[in-house]
Amino acid sequence: MGVKIVGHYLTMGQYDQIVICDAPDDETVAKVTLLVAGRGNVATETVRAFTMDEVRKLI
Repeated sequence: MGVKIVGHYLTMGQYDQIVICDAPDDETVAKVTLLVAGRGNVATETVRAFTMDEVRKLI
């Protein structure tokens, strides 16, 4: 689907794992998230992050 995993971390605290990925658009992220969560063995939370260059364009 064009999603690249940038980092995958085992964490302590509220979340067991964090996966950082890069995707062509938000719709692709939604599709991948639904595919993974639909298997029933994980819960997901998606957070959109902006680079500083993207923030500068917004303001």
